[in-house]
Amino acid sequence: MKLQIALSAALLGLGVIAAPAENNNNNNNNNNNNNNNNNNNQQQNTQTYVQVLLEQPQNWVAGARLFPSNVIAGYNGDLCDYTAEAWAQFVQTKCKTFAQCTSSLSFSANQPVVATLTGISSGSPRTRQWFGYVFQGGATTQADYVRLEDVANSVAYSIAGQ
Repeated sequence: MKLQIALSAALLGLGVIAAPAENNNNNNNNNNNNNNNNNNNQQQNTQTYVQVLLEQPQNWVAGARLFPSNVIAGYNGDLCDYTAEAWAQFVQTKCKTFAQCTSSLSFSANQPVVATLTGISSGSPRTRQWFGYVFQGGATTQADYVRLEDVANSVAYSIAGQ
């Protein structure tokens, strides 16, 4: 599972998964970063979503069914710029911009700073950041997520009624 977070950092470093361009306390990000900008992906999603009930503690990340094959886009943000609720809403709002988005996940984690664009990690210093992903692939339940020790504040949303 540490590999998933390391892979996330590498993908962010390579620009495969995009981070929000501007963070602020008002959560007014006008960022269109994602890993696939075609018009089919940018159609407004009118699905209804519900929060996935995840057992305590909230240290959940996407499991193998979702990550990496069903990732539509990924985001990260500075811990000081968001509360857990605000970050979860930011990520869920991004999900709704993709017609095929069926779930989202947000969490905080310590992450080694990515030292190069090849994804090689310097290992230190470690910084806690917000991470968020939007997924395709259908509705999710707790069974689609796995625990990871260094993760906190996990919030997942899934399409309702499927």
